[in-house]
Amino acid sequence: MIVENRTCEGFLEKNSLKKVAEEGLKTFQSKEKRANLLKEYELIGKKVFAFIESQKDLASLTPEQLMEILKQIKQMFESSVGTYFLTEPETTIKVAKEMNDLEWVPMVAKARFKLRKAWSSLVNWTEETFFRELGKRLNIDSEIISHFLFEELVSKNPKDSSIAQRRMDLFVCQFEQNVKILSVEKKDVNNFRKTIFKSSGILTGSPVYHGYTVGNVIVCSFEKLEKNLEKLKNLKEKRILITEMTRPELVPFFSKLSGIVTDEGGLLCHASIVAREYKLPCVVGTNSATRLLKDEDEIELDAESGTIKKLNH
Repeated sequence: MIVENRTCEGFLEKNSLKKVAEEGLKTFQSKEKRANLLKEYELIGKKVFAFIESQKDLASLTPEQLMEILKQIKQMFESSVGTYFLTEPETTIKVAKEMNDLEWVPMVAKARFKLRKAWSSLVNWTEETFFRELGKRLNIDSEIISHFLFEELVSKNPKDSSIAQRRMDLFVCQFEQNVKILSVEKKDVNNFRKTIFKSSGILTGSPVYHGYTVGNVIVCSFEKLEKNLEKLKNLKEKRILITEMTRPELVPFFSKLSGIVTDEGGLLCHASIVAREYKLPCVVGTNSATRLLKDEDEIELDAESGTIKKLNH
């Protein structure tokens, strides 16, 4: 996972993707296992909200009691992170198609949404309440506290906050049983992006207008806008546009496009609005599409699941 300027990019290696898909098939083929998973998500959600409600007066707690609360927070996140990958939309839809049974997908999506809501509440409480109290005691800003690893907080008094401060801007980490910080160096992060993408050929983002298309890309960076506008003007065949974010200067060329992928943006960004207007499959917020794709790369753009797959790597 890469976190840069508060934006998160998650990556699953090819073998991990295959493993998740296989495990998803085993789970969702069984009505009993599906029901158990939904029940598990519901129980975790109830446990999270009950935990938050029970934490009234942190200021009166001893340091040892605060560390116990931190351990409970960690356990709650870890209790469902394994199965959470199984309910990724890409996994559930793929499995449902293989089973030729789509009826159960909305139930799983709803349960996943509720679990994410519980997680979000726990994250907000941890950052706004728990880390604030911990920061007061350690005389460290709560935002810096949130960038320490669990092991760093429980094993010693984290007086040296320089590494945590660097992580506020950029870090790359690996999550297995625990979070392992691999680097806080820009060059290492860029190399990691390239290595993972070379292995999987898959980027993910937020789908904002549905559709599916396969085609060659044209990369239009703002850095060389005039040159890229000329490229668009001379297009003979339709291309999938790869850009940091669409701008008004690009709109006259949308009739020459078969899809749009951006590094930035969300549901109400410029790309989302014009994609709906021109009925172009569109995925936004990939973070690094302009850095990892080049002109004429062939990709599969799936704006149902929010995935971009490079076909000629």
